[in-house]
Amino acid sequence: MTARERHKKEEVERAQIRPDLVDMPRADRFAAVKPDDDTELMALARTIRRGKGFSLLLARSNTPVRRTELTSRLREMLPNSDLLEIHLDRPVRHLLDYLRTVVPDKAPDAILVSGLEESLRSLNRPEQAPLVLNLNASRNSFPLVVPCPLILWASDYMLIAISHGAPDFFAIRSGVYYFSEPVQSRAATQDLLSENDSAELIAPVEERRQRIRELEEMLAELDAEGSERRDPAIESRLHDRLGKLLRLGGRLKEAKGHHKRALDIDEAALGPDHPKVAADLNSLGRVLKDQGDLSAAKACLERALEIDEAVYGRDHPKVATDVNNLGLVLYDQGDLAGAKACFERALKINEAVYGPDHPAVARAVNNLGSVLYHQGDLSGATACYERALKIDQAADDPDHPNVAIRMNNLGGVLKDQGDLAGARACFERALEIDEAVYGPDHPNVARDVNNLGLVLMARGDLPSAKACYERALKIDEAVYGPDHPEVATDVNNLGFLLRTQGDLAGAKACYERALKIDEAVYGTDHPAVATDVNNLGFLLKTQGDLAGAKACFERVLAIRHRFLGDSHPKTTTVRKNLEGLNQLLNNKNVVS
Repeated sequence: MTARERHKKEEVERAQIRPDLVDMPRADRFAAVKPDDDTELMALARTIRRGKGFSLLLARSNTPVRRTELTSRLREMLPNSDLLEIHLDRPVRHLLDYLRTVVPDKAPDAILVSGLEESLRSLNRPEQAPLVLNLNASRNSFPLVVPCPLILWASDYMLIAISHGAPDFFAIRSGVYYFSEPVQSRAATQDLLSENDSAELIAPVEERRQRIRELEEMLAELDAEGSERRDPAIESRLHDRLGKLLRLGGRLKEAKGHHKRALDIDEAALGPDHPKVAADLNSLGRVLKDQGDLSAAKACLERALEIDEAVYGRDHPKVATDVNNLGLVLYDQGDLAGAKACFERALKINEAVYGPDHPAVARAVNNLGSVLYHQGDLSGATACYERALKIDQAADDPDHPNVAIRMNNLGGVLKDQGDLAGARACFERALEIDEAVYGPDHPNVARDVNNLGLVLMARGDLPSAKACYERALKIDEAVYGPDHPEVATDVNNLGFLLRTQGDLAGAKACYERALKIDEAVYGTDHPAVATDVNNLGFLLKTQGDLAGAKACFERVLAIRHRFLGDSHPKTTTVRKNLEGLNQLLNNKNVVS
């Protein structure tokens, strides 16, 4: 499952919050995917080459050395372009006024500005810095002063300050380009290992769609060059990145096609046992997992693990990643013992490589806690979540989004232990962190208010719970559009509340909408569809439509049997539900 996934209600006994398992290394669904420098540079160079007049381009990189390296590579890609580099080595209050003094009469092909962070140092509220506020105030005047593409190099810290303090300026950007950091740096370790890449998380859905269009155009240009002139390494990276973006948007069939194409290219160019092939198999396996094709996903991930073990040995961090991802599939298959063994192995590798207090260890402990949670070992799950929380609070700022993830998971355990006050405090703390980092309209905020709604509902505060569910739905509809699986999750939860309030017609409309969305995304035979049909079946049973409810439960049983096997607890539960319903039908027939 994708990290920070919110949780559909399954009305088999009582609804539960499902803990977050972390797919590593990952990128937030709302964000651009993990940086691929070659693809990002090609896209940036292409935009500069085509630039006519002013456009605002934001280039995310956290270290000056890395920016210098990337600028040098960009110049190599644009040998005939006049690129003007401007470095701010002291604070400035008004960027536009400064540019008026340095931009030559003959405009260059592009201007690259670095050093913006100098104007934010030692400020408690960087979004209120004069530089940031003046960006917003002067946004409409930039085209008059800068008649060419303007590239602003910015750190995560700077991008968040601009997005919060200069939202109108941020809104006129033509794109944000994300670059990784040198492996030796702490920033790079965080980039590779954290569940949140804060700069990427502020990218709105339209920006992601624009990047998809750019990548599709770049692939079309490669196709036009003919096979003999195409660079397979570049073509593979473009397919891989496009596939990841499509996966984030829920376009799984298209994503699968691009990852399969990347795999085919790399196998032909590099051979079947190359680490890049293992990376392709990991990406393809994740999409297959999302589609519910768990057997095929497992085969991909097992092959990736075999390749990486042969290349790197059994105790390498890449092997830990493979084992973790395999554990996620086993978890979805209901093989909790197998998943637990995978997460324990990933934990052992990461502890040996990084020590006991590293974010990679926190992630492995978190996933182990989620297995223990579903095995009913709430005390063991609590210990894992508390350890992960302690690691992240020490490694990161106490207000870091990773801390919000741990708070959410811990809150879920506390809720199931009956500590509703403690659970509410955890969810409210997670919400406080995420609203401060991302603003009020981010998917992580939707997750937090959704989980808070579950606790409020358990406490009997249905109006407040409804307000939470409606807020989560509003956020996700704005971010993903009306037909995304996240929206299906939201309307499912809202339907559960409406049913509890006695609004059966409203609940039915919610369940039917969720089913329609998930069938369009996953097809008619998928675990997510089984959840929707299951909930609809319970509603029909409440309405007295026993025949309709029976048809729903029979369909759920078939899906559960196919994906989870006959002995899985979910399969057993729906079988019991069906048996009880058949008894009601038999009694009704006897009375008739």
